[in-house]
Amino acid sequence: MEINNILDALMMDGVEEIVQYCNCTYEGETLEFRLINDDIGVIDEIEYKVEDEWIMDYDIENANDNVKLIIDAIEKAPFEVFHKSDVGAKLKLNHESIKPQNIPNHLKTEFYVDENGPIEFTLEKNVIQLD
Repeated sequence: MEINNILDALMMDGVEEIVQYCNCTYEGETLEFRLINDDIGVIDEIEYKVEDEWIMDYDIENANDNVKLIIDAIEKAPFEVFHKSDVGAKLKLNHESIKPQNIPNHLKTEFYVDENGPIEFTLEKNVIQLD
């Protein structure tokens, strides 16, 4: 069953799994992925869509640099933001190599939230599986 917001699932009985379908775009490359959450919204797995199949391990050795950056961003993104967002929500990140952060060194991270960032995540849909 599709729901608009993951918080809706937390109020329902019998939820076994919550799957969030997303995509990430950078420099014309788009990669579809899904977050597999347990019944309370904790991310268990990330799967990537490759040729109509969902896989856990993307073949990063044969990927171009943009796809490698996207995969790295997916693995390090703060997806908790999607837990409080409705379908269609966007999260924009930047990477230290693209635009250095202008903050103290002890606060810097490799990927960081930036409303003008070129790495864009979109929450496409939330699907729950009931017992």
